[in-house]
Amino acid sequence: MTPPLTCEELHRIAEPIEEARTLPPRAFTDEIFFEAERRRVFGAGWMALAFAADTPQPGDAMPIDALGTPLLVVRQLDGSIAVLHNLSPYDACPVLIDPVRGAAELVSAYHGWRFELSGRLLAAPFWNGRPDATARDVALGRKNLVRIRSAVWCGVVFVDLGGNAPPFDIYIRPLRQRVPDLAEDALAAATGPMESVDTAANWKTLFENTCINVYHEGFVHRLYKAAADVPRVDAQGHKTFEEICDDGLYGLGFGAEAALAAYGDSGLPLLPWRNASGRQGCLIVSLYPSLHFTVMRDHIVVTIALPLGPHATRSRTWTLFAEAACSDEYEMPRLLVTQAMVAAGSEDARICEAIQSARRSLLAEPSPYCPFWDRMHHDFTQRVAQAYARALRHQDA
Repeated sequence: MTPPLTCEELHRIAEPIEEARTLPPRAFTDEIFFEAERRRVFGAGWMALAFAADTPQPGDAMPIDALGTPLLVVRQLDGSIAVLHNLSPYDACPVLIDPVRGAAELVSAYHGWRFELSGRLLAAPFWNGRPDATARDVALGRKNLVRIRSAVWCGVVFVDLGGNAPPFDIYIRPLRQRVPDLAEDALAAATGPMESVDTAANWKTLFENTCINVYHEGFVHRLYKAAADVPRVDAQGHKTFEEICDDGLYGLGFGAEAALAAYGDSGLPLLPWRNASGRQGCLIVSLYPSLHFTVMRDHIVVTIALPLGPHATRSRTWTLFAEAACSDEYEMPRLLVTQAMVAAGSEDARICEAIQSARRSLLAEPSPYCPFWDRMHHDFTQRVAQAYARALRHQDA
């Protein structure tokens, strides 16, 4: 297989920001790059996969495709969540094709094998010709469903497909330490997670656009065009936000005053914090490679974005409020918040799809960086390039 990047391209990416160049356009369009990312980005570390709210009750199970790996998110009888490889050991068919609710066991759609919610095989009807054949009658090396390493934080289910990532606490620490006093148990959703939204753009383009490319806000979004503090610099040209670039966490932090100036007061109850100091800051961040997490004064927006291939990304979003804000009294303010979020998402999708199309130009080439705006972009590109380099070393081995 052709290496994703040449040694010369890797060298240019690794240069200081003043001399460095971005990924070549083909990194956003070619299957070779996507396959390297599938294995060395999404398959070699933690990634956000689903919402705990997708399977709210014991016995609820949801099949989900994770970049070609069929998985099953299952709510256990004790209320915990397990993620299983959704592949029967015998027939190579997904155990579940459709979600189930309140099931006592998981039943294979192809041959009727029955599994506990934990993935342990219970029965294999007619395996030996008898309708009551049990797991003891199946002489296979592996007959239970493979359990995938997983964790849940703030209502998001994360998985480590390769099983060799560092502990989850290390992975989530840069984000968790930004919201240490958030009272997660006092958050609520007025509705379930939104339906999937597919964008005809590479996942890296969406990742860069969501938090890394702060520069675009005042030119793309109607809301920001009307704000005095956008593009987030003061009269002397100094940034009015904290630039966050912390071990895979990228984005911006800003104070409550800036949030009010840019977004106004929705009239919703403020988010619950165990410590009053938590109310002072807002965040718009992305955690590599698939989580986007926005904390405003009165709501949190959580988006999971997974690639469907080099040309498309599927996003699912969940909005959380203080419990008091989920009453009928606040239905209209919640609706306005959601409408503003959907409008911004549509504006982003339009520009990201245009960028994706332009990257197929015969004249497209790696771009330079703007040292003032692009330090997060520079770091993100180097992180992705390191994954390509690992793929190259693995190929050589």
